[in-house]
Amino acid sequence: MRKIVLFSLLLLLPLVAQAQEPTAPKPPAKPAPPPFIIGVWYQPMSSFQVWKARAVNTLVGYESESNHVSVEDWTGTAALNELFMITEPRAHVPNDPADPYTLAWMHHDEPDIQKPPTDPAALADDYADWKRTDPDRPVFVNVSGGNVLFRKVPQATYKAYFKAADWVGNDFYPVSGWADPKLMPKLGEIVDTLRDWSGGKPQFAFIETAEQKLSWTPPNTPGVTPDQFRAEVWDAVIHGAHGIIYFPQSFGGGFKYDATPSSVSIEMAKQDQLLTDLGPVLNTPANPDAVGVSTDFPIQATWRKTGEGVVYIFALNLSSENRRAEILKLTGVKASTATLANEEGRTLTISHSSLIDDFTPYQVHIYTIKPE
Repeated sequence: MRKIVLFSLLLLLPLVAQAQEPTAPKPPAKPAPPPFIIGVWYQPMSSFQVWKARAVNTLVGYESESNHVSVEDWTGTAALNELFMITEPRAHVPNDPADPYTLAWMHHDEPDIQKPPTDPAALADDYADWKRTDPDRPVFVNVSGGNVLFRKVPQATYKAYFKAADWVGNDFYPVSGWADPKLMPKLGEIVDTLRDWSGGKPQFAFIETAEQKLSWTPPNTPGVTPDQFRAEVWDAVIHGAHGIIYFPQSFGGGFKYDATPSSVSIEMAKQDQLLTDLGPVLNTPANPDAVGVSTDFPIQATWRKTGEGVVYIFALNLSSENRRAEILKLTGVKASTATLANEEGRTLTISHSSLIDDFTPYQVHIYTIKPE
């Protein structure tokens, strides 16, 4: 009997050893990148769920919280929350679960605000090094939109910077950073300028979400209102931004990673969901020649046409005033009605190749026109 038991145990030993032997982690399936990137700047791990609830899909910049959080913990937690990343390059780790969620590497922020500005050769060296080891991943550079707008740095310097990048961003905060909401239309203008200077590379615009409390602005300079916030988002989109990045930080009276007021947060979640739902449409070629939309300022518009022939028109009132009976003149559209995708199916008649509509301050209308 003892021999039988001993023989049985010997037969089981290989199975037990096999069960205890650690298995190599499987490489994660590569997730599909978001068609429209909605990012947020340098956030702690404790805030990830908050931003995900606001329909943000990308974290921009690894936040160590004064070296209390390792890059492995931060990136790993981001991946577990299915949040994409644009971060500083890190050492390659085989089967790194964060790797498929890393959309791009990024240079140090705002090389153009250094005194003197960072030598473009330094960015070029980093770019060449990163591309040798990771040739398929884009490289992101962000510059000061204010320096671009007011020509504080030579255009040639920016063009040299952009040779060392695949994606280009800029930060410009007219309300809280410059204390002048009248500068809001400049946000889209900067996007256009940098697209031209970079030779058509994808553009990203930073959007202010909070009262920043900066030392150089007058006391009590407010943050954006929900309406102003919405206008900044869509002004960037209308001017062709491939993504937006939120800047929610506040500095005076104690630093805050996220000083976004609840009213702006609610509007953010609403607009982010629209951008997410319409991301595949926005990702198609902007303003195709087969269709045309013309408006008078302060109404701005961009349009898309899907493979099924559906036309989408995104129109924004970039002013603080009500606008009545604004005319959107259409070409290449053969239909009698347009449905508003973001207004519970409200329908307008297309008459004499035009849409006529009212806009409240900073309101955006999204018209869907199906072929008849």
